[in-house]
Amino acid sequence: MPAEGLFVLAVLVATVAAVVAGGPVGTFLFWVALYGLALVVVAAAVTWLFRLDPRLARGLAGVCLTFVVYGALTPLYAPLGSRTIDAFLWQAERALFGTTLVQLVEPMASPGWTDFFVLVYGIHVPLFLVPAYFHWRAGRRLRAERLLLTLVLAMYLGFVGYALFPAYGPVGTMTGLRPIGNNAGTEFVAAYGNALGTFPSLHAGISAAVAIDGWRTSRRWGLLYTGIAALIWASTLYLRYHWFLDLVAGLALAGLCTWLAGHLLARWPRIAVSTIPRLGEPATPGMMRPVPEGGDT
Repeated sequence: MPAEGLFVLAVLVATVAAVVAGGPVGTFLFWVALYGLALVVVAAAVTWLFRLDPRLARGLAGVCLTFVVYGALTPLYAPLGSRTIDAFLWQAERALFGTTLVQLVEPMASPGWTDFFVLVYGIHVPLFLVPAYFHWRAGRRLRAERLLLTLVLAMYLGFVGYALFPAYGPVGTMTGLRPIGNNAGTEFVAAYGNALGTFPSLHAGISAAVAIDGWRTSRRWGLLYTGIAALIWASTLYLRYHWFLDLVAGLALAGLCTWLAGHLLARWPRIAVSTIPRLGEPATPGMMRPVPEGGDT
């Protein structure tokens, strides 16, 4: 699986960009090393505790490498705050709806709804791991690989979007709204999240990519993951993290990366970790077959 290669490329590109722009390269690389070390420890522990197939563990760890880059990028994005596109996104949304979706849901603001939508917002994280795990356990290993690669591509391309189109979102732009209150979840997002990382919405993109994969699997999974995606999208609006066009961009990103992942695996099937035989298992020609158009193995 090319996740490790994409991780190295992302770190290299970010480092070069920081050097050229005079950014805090040392701080960025420090957090990459720290988060990377933490991931190695957690991945090894989870693999041992749950007796995961090492190939599946490698695939899941590969997508988690995007979290390492995400967390480390914060100091590099900070100087981009002087050229945000929030004004354009705000005006575009008002042109479409006469108001903003954040303002439409503002009357719901209450501690109870905030707690609920923070929990929904957090479902985003298991979506990186659980659907692919279910595919693998059901024998749909190449489908798992395609989904994981889709999510990896979406994350890294999303980071590029953050740099090209920095935006604070409604939470950092709109004033005078009814307070929704704070809790441990909102404080964690404020501490770990990238303040300028809103366009495209990766919460929208990741949940949409999983929903697309769900429909390619069965009607039942499609309905389930679409419902989850709808709730996640609603949470980004209630919590005031995203403009409407952020969500649209996330959906477009999901479609693009779903297609691109399938194309890459069909063109170069050997990059899939499921084609690597387990220790003591002989390789067979069938292991190297490309991903079918329908995505099933």
